[in-house]
Amino acid sequence: MRQYIWIGTLFLNMFFSSVITAQDWSKPHISKDTQKLCRISKDKHVKTYLYNEEIRVSDYSFFLYLVGKEHGEKSDKYKALIPDTSFFFSNYRFKFTYMEKSPDYMVQLQSSLPMIGLSYEQALAYCRWQEKMHKPSRKYVFVYSLPTKNDYETAMGRAKITQRKALSALQQTKRSHAIYGLTDNVAEYLADRNLVVAGGRRSTLQFEEITAVTEPIGFRLKVERRRK
Repeated sequence: MRQYIWIGTLFLNMFFSSVITAQDWSKPHISKDTQKLCRISKDKHVKTYLYNEEIRVSDYSFFLYLVGKEHGEKSDKYKALIPDTSFFFSNYRFKFTYMEKSPDYMVQLQSSLPMIGLSYEQALAYCRWQEKMHKPSRKYVFVYSLPTKNDYETAMGRAKITQRKALSALQQTKRSHAIYGLTDNVAEYLADRNLVVAGGRRSTLQFEEITAVTEPIGFRLKVERRRK
């Protein structure tokens, strides 16, 4: 009898946990981003990290899903975050949808591709959301932003040069010893909205005016851990 009571209690806990996770949008939630942090600075007071890869389709779709749940899919805030779906489809040949509405095979596909079709402002909105999701600790605050030109130049010491063509699938890395995509794959937004990191099959770090870029543009995050 005790065994059945224990099993019943377990299922109830799982049910209420899922309800809280799905509906309590007023509290911060850690995102499902799959990238790992690579430290690129040696400053004792401010440690700077870059994501080891670009933000994936699945990462942004989860973000959009949460915004839709909190503000409604008809809200201006939600609509302002919808990517250029025609551009997305023209490059990937499948429609952009958030993961909870996608079958398993589509979820797996979205989890391996860099997110494209976003404006500079939408990339910044994702940065602000990530910062909101990660609470400060007793000693530190975490600041999320787009990397600067200097950040990319500094990070080249940790770069893995692969010369992948634009829109190539991202690596499923288990460790964060290397940074991928600094010189290849999709172009990337910089903190300077007029510049991007050039993508495509390149072996050296190159910057271009955003008006001259030919590859689809993605982005990665910079994280600073600062002492309070």
